[in-house]
Amino acid sequence: MKDYSGNPYFTTISATGDGSFATGSKNGEIRFYNQIGKNANNKFTSAGEPVIHLDTTKDGKWVLATFRKYLRLIPTENND
Repeated sequence: MKDYSGNPYFTTISATGDGSFATGSKNGEIRFYNQIGKNANNKFTSAGEPVIHLDTTKDGKWVLATFRKYLRLIPTENND
């Protein structure tokens, strides 16, 4: 259970094989979580278009976000 001070307007969610998950919202934010009930450990903000669909790889290294006019492939790990 997670309480938010305002409505986050989640539009989609996708989980990985290890239980991590990502949520997409009406305002174009994608939040990455390691477990339910914890705060997001990372956030990606797009151009403000609603996220229509998310899909993650089983290992959680990539998230594919679908927007109305484009797709975005997002790496979830820092490859420095």
